[in-house]
Amino acid sequence: MCHCVRKGESLYKIAKRNGITVHRLLQKNPHLKRRPNLIYPGECVKVR
Repeated sequence: MCHCVRKGESLYKIAKRNGITVHRLLQKNPHLKRRPNLIYPGECVKVR
């Protein structure tokens, strides 16, 4: 399952809303490890 990032969201907010940790979110999305503080609206993030 993917989450489409919305304006103002952070990895922390996405993880919290989906009941997982930021660490687990980064494990599922290795492309974010290089820039975990830089996500863009419209970007898809795997949450499950």
